[in-house]
Amino acid sequence: FIAMLLKNKLSPQAIRNFHHKIRIFIIKDELLQFSKTNQVISQNVDRLRLVLPFFRKGFFY
Repeated sequence: FIAMLLKNKLSPQAIRNFHHKIRIFIIKDELLQFSKTNQVISQNVDRLRLVLPFFRKGFFY
């Protein structure tokens, strides 16, 4: 998918749909991880810090 994104072959609607699915997945993932250790949760937060700026800067306004 990322390769397709970089080639600009996806419509804005397809990109928005993908972003929406990613958000839902992240929310479900956070709820599942909530019952685990703080270390696991902090790792997820670090991962989100890397991913979210990419979406904000690149494709979603």
